Amino acid sequence: MSASTNVGDVLHYYAHTGRDYARLWSGAEGRAIHFGYWDDGVRDHEASLVRMNEVMADRAGVRPGDVVLDAGCGVGGTSTWLAARRGARVRGITLVEQQVEQARELAAARGVAAGCAFEVADYVATGLPSGSFDVVWSQESVSHAPDRALFVAEALRLLRPGGVLVQEEIYAGVGGVPPAHREKVDRVCAAWVIPQLPTVAEYTDVLVSAGFGEVAWHDLAPFLRPSLARLRRMARTYAPLADAAVRAGRMEPVRAANIRGGLDAWAPYRAGAWTMAISTARRPVD
Repeated sequence: MSASTNVGDVLHYYAHTGRDYARLWSGAEGRAIHFGYWDDGVRDHEASLVRMNEVMADRAGVRPGDVVLDAGCGVGGTSTWLAARRGARVRGITLVEQQVEQARELAAARGVAAGCAFEVADYVATGLPSGSFDVVWSQESVSHAPDRALFVAEALRLLRPGGVLVQEEIYAGVGGVPPAHREKVDRVCAAWVIPQLPTVAEYTDVLVSAGFGEVAWHDLAPFLRPSLARLRRMARTYAPLADAAVRAGRMEPVRAANIRGGLDAWAPYRAGAWTMAISTARRPVD
């Protein structure tokens, strides 16, 4: 039984948005349901998705043979990348049964099925053995958690002493969301199923209170603009069509809201009302 209280919302969201991610965003190589990382070496959208994996893996220090839990693995793009490019042994978990099937197919197609396993599980209560992972990895998945502290506690339990929790997630800007941007940010959070939006400082307190040490942050705001601009362009094109389809009863509102989120997110992002960051935190050696 799942411990998360919004499982139905998450399942409903991905049931109606998965096709759009696959067609408009994820890419053949990345198979990603996350933003891209744009630095000097990146020339296109798909490369930016893979670059985000590289930056996260470097900051976590993922090494060949490491056992990694991909918490909220989506369709397996990052899990299979970690197995193929970093030599990790990866266990991917997701609430969405169809994503498990897609991830297994992708692992087989990429020749890494022996190094990847996928299953339906709740990342706040996995049922997996304590101390069984070198790295716990979340990539725009724990933003769906109703209580991120529950995930942090579970990650600490699952990590071996000295193991690393690495996350790429969304946060409120410094000082929280300003009133001038609250309405749009609330719409984005509702559309993207983000129940909590802590600041970096607040989440640092959550990590430390749980027992993690060596907490470090990498602000992604300077590296996101092309991804957000792409999302905004797509939303400008498709949002009016989606709204019309909802009115005609031909589209679920959750799908249209997901598209429109790309419009609502732009101005608050530019104003610093919300941001994204990579965090790393280490379970102390007993």
